[in-house]
Amino acid sequence: MKWRNFNYDPAVIDGIRESVNADFQSHIEGSFANNTPVAYETNFHSDYNFELASRARDLGHICSLYFLALNDPELRIKRVADRVQKGGHHVSESTIRERFRMGLEMLDSKASQFYDRIFIYDSGQTFRLLLVIENEEIVYKAKNLEPKIINRLPNIKSQLKDFQ
Repeated sequence: MKWRNFNYDPAVIDGIRESVNADFQSHIEGSFANNTPVAYETNFHSDYNFELASRARDLGHICSLYFLALNDPELRIKRVADRVQKGGHHVSESTIRERFRMGLEMLDSKASQFYDRIFIYDSGQTFRLLLVIENEEIVYKAKNLEPKIINRLPNIKSQLKDFQ
């Protein structure tokens, strides 16, 4: 392991971030070079995800997005606080809120242009599949959709009117 002595020194945190990002980039580039499938986890808050999906599709891959949604950022803030209590890394509330907003916005406005299949799950108190979108069309809708999630996705919500 490259970083053995963790502390909250900003230089150390930046070094860890740079190291992890370099390893991630190497893993992705290796998968693309070898034309092998790849999966990764992200907060889905930057256009970099769309760049990777576009490149993968250009290589002939089918791109799927599994989006774990919450109805508001408060549960995410609580989960991060629980993680910190167990020794995990801290993320500021403002960053959590911004990434929460950006993730839903990107899911609603752009994701179906870059991903062949999108599975949207409610990952709040109960974990369940809410929607499946294939090739920009809703193909599955759960009964009793979580309104706080769907109302944050106005473009997807408007497509629900056409779903039979």
